[in-house]
This record gives sequence, structure tokens and C-alpha cells, in this order.
Amino acid sequence: YTLFMRDSSGRTVRVDPGHEFHNGDRVRISLEPNVDGFLYVFHTEGTGAPEMIYPDPRLDGGENWIEAHVPMEVPSGEEADERLRWFTFYGDPGTERLYIVVSRDPLPVVPTGAELTKFCAASKTNCPWHPAAEVWVQVQDGTKAEVKIVTSTTFGQAQTEKEQVATTRGLGLDQSAPQPAVIRMNAATNAPVLVTVLDLIHK
Repeated sequence: YTLFMRDSSGRTVRVDPGHEFHNGDRVRISLEPNVDGFLYVFHTEGTGAPEMIYPDPRLDGGENWIEAHVPMEVPSGEEADERLRWFTFYGDPGTERLYIVVSRDPLPVVPTGAELTKFCAASKTNCPWHPAAEVWVQVQDGTKAEVKIVTSTTFGQAQTEKEQVATTRGLGLDQSAPQPAVIRMNAATNAPVLVTVLDLIHK
């Protein structure tokens, strides 16, 4: 994955997840899974309850299927409403924690697609959806798995045209594309879930 930020000139540039963010800063995550599966992104702030920010019924109808070796953005830079193209920092300072979950199979009892859309349409207070205790235990257990990590130093580099095209057209990247900022893989090749935690400092 690579964390991108919109800079003062409107460019999309790679940013260190350890960067200090402020109100109005906008970020999105670029991911390239090595398996077909399903993507979930959960968010917590301080001691607050976790909430699911992806899938989102406003994005792709709440669908969350991902394809191996095809990069994707969360949220997508192709959304018609610019407000939905970025995660935007606002409110009180704190640590915004993102749990990025890649699962070979759908997580049980987590609504997606039409089910999520219907659930959220029933009441504006329903969404973002909050996971039940048993779901959150599964996510937390995934953070304890042994993983292999490789990092690169491409921070500050702008997103390339090839990366944009690959992401928006659902194409694989060739070898000339910049390396992802972080590569994480489960040590056990048959592990059903990979959980990545990003702590974003909001000042």
C-alpha cells in the first residue's frame, strides 16, 4: 500500500504515514493485493467505537471485491463528488487509526453491496456501520499475525500517470512503476486474513 495526500498545489503525492496531519488535510490509500478477495477499512479515534468506512454505499454501491495485482484507491479518485475522493481530517486532534483488512472470503455478518445500501438507507444514524464484538475480535486477532514487511523511500513523489491509469482502468502495473511504500505479507501463505494498522497523527 501507499498513502497519498493532496498537497497545496492539488497534486497527489506519497506521504509518510507518520506525517502529522491537520484539519483540512486529505489522504487516500492505494492498495495492490496479491490475491483475489474482499477489502474492508475500519476506523477508530481515541477510545471511540470502531466504524466501517469501506465498503461505503456511496462508493461502488457498497461492493468491496478486489482483484489480485490490480491497484485500487480508497476512496477512489474517480468519484463524481470530490468530497468522496479523499479521507479528510477535521474536528479535534487525536490519533486516527485505520484497520485495512484483506480477506480471501467475505467477513461473516458484515453487510456489503445491496445489503449495506439498504441498511444505511433505512436510517441516517445507521452508518457508518459499526461492527459487532465478534467481528471486531476477528479483526484484532488478525493484527497479531506474523507478517513480512518491506518498505521503500518514495515519500514526496507525485503519483505517476501510469499509476493513475492503472488504478482507474483496473490494469496491472509494469516494472517501471514506483514501488509501493509498504509491502506486507502474512508469514503463513494460507492465512485467510491480512490486517494492516495505520496510525495517522491528527494535530
